[in-house]
Amino acid sequence: AIVSGGSFGQRWNVSINGQVYAQPLYANGQVFVATETNWVYSIDADTGTVLWSKQLGVPWNPSDSGCNDLTPSFGVTGTPVIDDDINTVYLVSKTYDAGSPANFMHALDLLTGAERTGFPVKITGAAQNSPTVNFDSFRQMNRPGLLLMDGVVYAAFGSHCDFGTYQGWLVGVNTSGAITARWTTRAATSQAGAAIWHSGGGPVSDGSGRIFFTTGNGGAQT
Repeated sequence: AIVSGGSFGQRWNVSINGQVYAQPLYANGQVFVATETNWVYSIDADTGTVLWSKQLGVPWNPSDSGCNDLTPSFGVTGTPVIDDDINTVYLVSKTYDAGSPANFMHALDLLTGAERTGFPVKITGAAQNSPTVNFDSFRQMNRPGLLLMDGVVYAAFGSHCDFGTYQGWLVGVNTSGAITARWTTRAATSQAGAAIWHSGGGPVSDGSGRIFFTTGNGGAQT
């Protein structure tokens, strides 16, 4: 009835900077959009007015890794997650840190775009379940959406172009900005595969503290 009643149709359109692979999200009358140029936007859902926008660092240039599966730039690919209780949106961007590739988790005030205290957080370090394996931002890519559970935001990673010895990773950052979990799907740095892709979908939980995800690219999981 709504579609045939004449009121259904395009409300507005907005020009934004960069391709959109992450799913747009809605909260409190706002549409939140993140792009592959690391630009993020809050748009009024009724009028299409851009309420705020900001760039979260220079996006990764695919030519720096010789990978052309996503061009011309690589920034925010995984779908963010919103905490309605504190009007905060969490997302992962790929950028540079002192000239080297880096993945950062951001926490932005949904109303103003301001970064929350303790953020952004650089994703780095050794896996808790396999301490000889270290997170390598050059080879890892956040494609799955994020999961917010019990005050921790979880980001899953697969490979960036299947180069070298990549692994699947699940990294948790609490809402204060501390990394609380770093788990890999491979037992040794020399092993590749077992990436977490999910076709853009995120890890899920059954509500009792357990997290479920699937892997691809072959290889035994730990």
